[in-house]
Amino acid sequence: MNFTRLALGLALSITTLVGCYGGPDVPAEVGDTTEEARTSRAWENLVGAWQGDLGLFHGLVFTATPEGAGRHFFADVDSGVRCVRAPCPSEVRIEGVLTATARALQLRVSDPSVTVAGLLGGYNYTLRGDVLTFTAGGRAVARLHRVASYGAAGDDCAEQRLAHAACVGAWSCSEARACTYACITRCATVRCTATTHCVDNGTSARCVPNGPSCAAIRCAAGYVCRDTDGVGACVQGVACGTAVCGAGTYCCNPLRSLCARTGFACIQ
Repeated sequence: MNFTRLALGLALSITTLVGCYGGPDVPAEVGDTTEEARTSRAWENLVGAWQGDLGLFHGLVFTATPEGAGRHFFADVDSGVRCVRAPCPSEVRIEGVLTATARALQLRVSDPSVTVAGLLGGYNYTLRGDVLTFTAGGRAVARLHRVASYGAAGDDCAEQRLAHAACVGAWSCSEARACTYACITRCATVRCTATTHCVDNGTSARCVPNGPSCAAIRCAAGYVCRDTDGVGACVQGVACGTAVCGAGTYCCNPLRSLCARTGFACIQ
């Protein structure tokens, strides 16, 4: 059997498998109407990231972003594709709209040709703590647990509106599909000459001349090395924590780097 026939056979098997897994015509429980789905705020309990324990959902993220009559979702699902030669992706990304009542939900996608379309449609569901279970025809067809985040790329993380450090940075995803945020210093975008180096003062970045650091400078008695923009220089005074107390002052609290005028009390 050549590779083309093998791939076609697998594709037909997948279509059959997915069609049995669920479908767009799975009925909701009695009492859940279209009007209830339109006005319900049950989706708020589902917002967040989920990872699959049972069924074809690898990861599922319900967002608070309005889309159509519901909220945007995206998911990575098992395509069922298995082959002996690449490329043959076993995972497919789907995106669409979630609507939900307290007992049932609908997953709709704008592209009905997606190979896992059988996963989309209506489900009854239960949410117990951090475990979400989809049921169809009286049996569990998917079970997922809540996670702090889920993503295959940085854009996935940004869409979840996750808390992160107050700095300029970017999202990335670990091998376990968890989102991480890393600050990017402004110096990453600044190019300096060989005789200068970049300094980020917290609000801007600039190039300053190279010079010896305080680690390489030894100052005479009565002088202390002070670092300015990464360059050390000896100045008259006394070291006081991270500060330098100059003439007419003394170090009153080294733990807090506080200097006070000579003859005045130290304000703690």
